[in-house]
Amino acid sequence: MPVKKYYLELLKSALSIFLIFTSMCIKAQTNGSGGIIQIDYSIYETVDVKATYVGGLEKFSQFVNDSFIMPLLAKQLGISGILYTQFVVEIDGSISNLKVIAPKDKQLGYVIELECMRVIKLTSGNWKPAMRAGKDVRTFWRFPFEVINLSKQDSTQIDVKVLDENMLDTTIYSYSKVDEEADYSFGQDSFNLLLNDNFNFPNCKEGWQNIGMMYFDFVVEIDGSINSLKPIVLNGSIIDSSLNEEYQRVLNLTNRKWKPAIKNNKEVRSYFRQIFFQYRCKDNVIDTTIYYEVDKDADYKYGQDSFFAKLDRSFRMPKEAKEANVSGRLIMIFTIELDGSIINIHSIAPKEKQLGYGIEEEFAKAILLTNGDWIPATKKGKEVRSYWFLKYLVEN
Repeated sequence: MPVKKYYLELLKSALSIFLIFTSMCIKAQTNGSGGIIQIDYSIYETVDVKATYVGGLEKFSQFVNDSFIMPLLAKQLGISGILYTQFVVEIDGSISNLKVIAPKDKQLGYVIELECMRVIKLTSGNWKPAMRAGKDVRTFWRFPFEVINLSKQDSTQIDVKVLDENMLDTTIYSYSKVDEEADYSFGQDSFNLLLNDNFNFPNCKEGWQNIGMMYFDFVVEIDGSINSLKPIVLNGSIIDSSLNEEYQRVLNLTNRKWKPAIKNNKEVRSYFRQIFFQYRCKDNVIDTTIYYEVDKDADYKYGQDSFFAKLDRSFRMPKEAKEANVSGRLIMIFTIELDGSIINIHSIAPKEKQLGYGIEEEFAKAILLTNGDWIPATKKGKEVRSYWFLKYLVEN
């Protein structure tokens, strides 16, 4: 107990010294005539004189150009575009609260934003604070950080611009929500000609098959660049990966050659949709037909005896069926997929001839336990999807 009391008294003494020291510090901040100086910690949006970089924005831009290191993967992929940053310029010229203000899905990614913030942090201490009513104040500073990727020339140019009112709107508008849609600077005919002249089909021994239409959505930025290219396929089909890369490559040839959309007499970011034919390589065409007749039937990989033995062990007669003393023959069908899985297990007997009492459902559960353990059927030397019929006698 004496030990605990000693530590308690020591803590009280330390707290008293801290309060006295703090009081002295506050009283020491006077305006020369005995009054206490009121420090304004507000962060202002509107000021009389804006915060500036020591040496001007050209010097700031040059510093960023010299210091920014394009992340390797972003450089290889040719990533370009605009990212939006915000920070607070403090009264002492330092910066704080640095962050990217664009939503996650609208950022360039590939750690470009992190590299941007790393470079901006290096400028802390080199800013002149904003002024309001003749006094230095804290203020927000926002600007777009434009990344122009010249990866083919093995160099990267970075341009920094002050963010104006137009560019504060980071909304991406749909084509139906703008007054004037974004447009290729040299006209739609020129755009189509560029795509046709530069598009090269990837290698495909059997040739490409036209399977319909598809779209590519992308964002047209205020500076005429494009990004966020996304294929939109129809009818649940899948775009060939090599074809997708080629579409994106050709579309990127139009980068920085667009007129942005107009809304309320201001240039805005917007989506643009381009229609393409969709193709698939015949080399990769998968026969999705489910065959009744095949050259070689599908088979349970452990043999038929093992299959039926597993059904005998797994099938559980429903309680109601037991009590009703139900017996009879089940006729079931299911599909065996190319990967050995099974789907669409059901009875093919008419409703009035089914055993009922949940027997068909319980038997389907037993069959499903063999999922993944099948060898697919073959037809003309190729594995194919096929039906499998099963008759089973249920005895009560």
